Amino acid sequence: MRMASTLLWLMAGLFAFASAGDGALVSAGERYRDIVFSDVVIARDIPFGASTTFDGRVEMQHLDIYEPGDDTERYRAAIVHVHGGGFVSGDKADERVADFCTLLARRGYVVASINYRLRPGKVRRGMYDQVLDDARHDALGAVRWMRANAAGWGVDPDLIAIEGHSAGGMTAGMVAFDSEGRLPENDCCPDASGQVAAACIISGSWIDTSMVRPGAPPVLLIHGRRDETVPFRYAQHLEMRCRTLGIPIETYWLGGDHLLWAHAGDIAARAAAFFHRRVVRAPCGRPATGDLDGDQVLNRSDVARFAEALCHASQPRRMICAGDFDGDGAISEADILPFVAAVLRG
Repeated sequence: MRMASTLLWLMAGLFAFASAGDGALVSAGERYRDIVFSDVVIARDIPFGASTTFDGRVEMQHLDIYEPGDDTERYRAAIVHVHGGGFVSGDKADERVADFCTLLARRGYVVASINYRLRPGKVRRGMYDQVLDDARHDALGAVRWMRANAAGWGVDPDLIAIEGHSAGGMTAGMVAFDSEGRLPENDCCPDASGQVAAACIISGSWIDTSMVRPGAPPVLLIHGRRDETVPFRYAQHLEMRCRTLGIPIETYWLGGDHLLWAHAGDIAARAAAFFHRRVVRAPCGRPATGDLDGDQVLNRSDVARFAEALCHASQPRRMICAGDFDGDGAISEADILPFVAAVLRG
């Protein structure tokens, strides 16, 4: 009876502050889908792992992290962004890349814009396998680094996605389709998983479809119908392969060419909405139990965690899966009564 009284007292008070807004938010939009922050803070040149270049040198790779300013959430969704440049040029801090990452961070994402090994000069026939493998390993290292350091950056390790444009799009796709492949000896954070929750491939569908296997995460393909660098038919082939294997696939075809920078705002909005739908609000695939702390017993610890999750706009994925009784992808006021009933039964 004392547990029941505590629960009723706690739940009665939750409505007073559960929906209180974060002071950093600047609009009433939906976090991760809409622009809700005015400022973005950038931490530059963070080392995330060393890699061996084509000529045998050891090269430290770096990333820049974009965060919404004055954000107080502790379990945020993250995106690893991979720049383009044909595997011979480009940089994590290029102006257009920075603008794109800023658009995502203003929606509430933590965005890691990464560098990776490039091949000076022209990539010739016979070099592609090594060039692609190098880029994939470096991007995997960045995903692993983000997961290993998630707590320090206020990131939910279950909510890490990847995206990229052109060569970066190819790299993002290869990470999504082959996240646990062979690791080089000096890869970053080998004990952390390189799996991503979703991938957005922009103008980068030139991927060997034989590597696409069942069980891959959801994918968004964005491609220009007039693309002559990575022909549009490659995007169509990749879409067909994913649909055949039952991989969740969404597409957004534009009338433009390969670069698509004129559509950057629209693309950022599409990518953000996709990640919001497929990562943040994705169904858990199993019924809620109320066991938010994972000890297989419903007790005061679960009550405290439920209250904590209810009072934050972003919540740990593992808590959502245990406490989202109405299946809307979040712990909300609608879950309070079912949670109380589950605790009382347990």
